[in-house]
Amino acid sequence: LDDLGLRPAVERICREFREVHGVTLQLSIQMPTAQRLAPAIEMCVFRVLQESLTNAIRHARASAINVQLQETPSGLTLVVEDDGCGFEPASTPEGVGLSRSIRGRIADVGGRVELTSNPGHGTEVRIHLGG
Repeated sequence: LDDLGLRPAVERICREFREVHGVTLQLSIQMPTAQRLAPAIEMCVFRVLQESLTNAIRHARASAINVQLQETPSGLTLVVEDDGCGFEPASTPEGVGLSRSIRGRIADVGGRVELTSNPGHGTEVRIHLGG
């Protein structure tokens, strides 16, 4: 991440998750290859992706994951969607687990988080930074 930037780091972690966990993982990146963002932004996005992938495998038992990283005029968006067991967000206290950790990271860099999940229908983590 420090040497090559966000895009190559995202490509690598997704490739590793495919290989190590045998999960179907689709990756779509729409941002310039060599573009570098502020180090704090790159680290935040990478850590959120890492945590989302880990949770999809470990807790949701997902077999398919879709990752989208896109730069638009209004900022940078990361979406991690899985087909895992899902959960009921309303029954999960705001201060625990995936939600707390990701919300804290994103708040530190001035972004916003949308966490959507339904039992039996997977989870979607969507973060937006900028604009």
